[in-house]
Amino acid sequence: MANIDSAQVTSDTRELFGVGNDHADMLRLILGFNVSQIVRAAALYSLPEHLAQGPATAESIAMAESLDVEATFRFMRACASLNLLTYDGQSKFAATSLLNTLRKDSPASLRSAALIQASAGHWLPWGNFSDALRTGEPQAMATLGSSLWEHFAGRPADAAVFTDAIKNSSLIFNRDAARLVDTKPGEVAVDVGGASGTFLHALMAVNPALRGTVFDLPSVTPAAQEAGHELGLHDRFSVVAGDFFHDALPPADLYLLKTILHDWNDEACLAILRNCRQSINPGGRIVVAEMLIGEVGKPGFAPLLDLTMMVVLGGKERSLEEFQALFAAAGFRFTAVRATSTPFVLLEAIAE
Repeated sequence: MANIDSAQVTSDTRELFGVGNDHADMLRLILGFNVSQIVRAAALYSLPEHLAQGPATAESIAMAESLDVEATFRFMRACASLNLLTYDGQSKFAATSLLNTLRKDSPASLRSAALIQASAGHWLPWGNFSDALRTGEPQAMATLGSSLWEHFAGRPADAAVFTDAIKNSSLIFNRDAARLVDTKPGEVAVDVGGASGTFLHALMAVNPALRGTVFDLPSVTPAAQEAGHELGLHDRFSVVAGDFFHDALPPADLYLLKTILHDWNDEACLAILRNCRQSINPGGRIVVAEMLIGEVGKPGFAPLLDLTMMVVLGGKERSLEEFQALFAAAGFRFTAVRATSTPFVLLEAIAE
């Protein structure tokens, strides 16, 4: 048998799969689904919390979480290759700043996002992505047996994680929105599909005269009620349960819709906007928070999130021109677009 030159093998491997090499870059893309599940496991098994007090062994993590010891070491070794952990070369692993973005006590924690994006509600429909491309139809029904919202309605724990992911991702956006959205004394605002109401609460915090209501499904409204109570807003804040397609919205001077329209196709979006138009007070406004699709090839989250909308919900991310067309068709006149320091923009329109 021919002798194998290990140095040559190492050299060839580095040449083929080195940093900045197309083969290496493609392989990382191919294995992206592995990374999603590794990150989810790091969040699920509280890896950053266990390491908050200092380095620890795989054995101690496995014992704390009732995991297999060998599997846990292999998992943590993979985490180290992804810069989630460092290794002392002996037995202990330590958390990196990247892993700590998953900490439960971080104000802008990505823990819930990691849990929900790689769980069944999103993960299984993405497994049928090729079918979504072939048919143009979302794959939740084919894989979950229901829509995503019905899936969450039957799984309150998952629904709570989803709501928490939205809340945590909104910290910087809400700060910007409170500065950019002009609310007038005596106005009433309704956060349509507002989940825990963080968008509305941010505006109420800077305008003590603003009265507000969160309008959302019955399975969601308890989180909004609790959040409003914790913030001491009970005297000017309320919660109304309902369906924004079929139920009349509470009358308001300002309707807020944050990451609502991208969940739906154009026909459904028009139904939501027309429902707003029907209930809005004379001269009222809507403020829509969404990502915008820009020029083809422009880096950003929107084109990737657009595919999640397509395969999971049947919705889409839109260009500014597409939003303007929806507003006009629903009886609103587009008036402004304002950038935030996040991927989201604020689109404003007035009832005509």
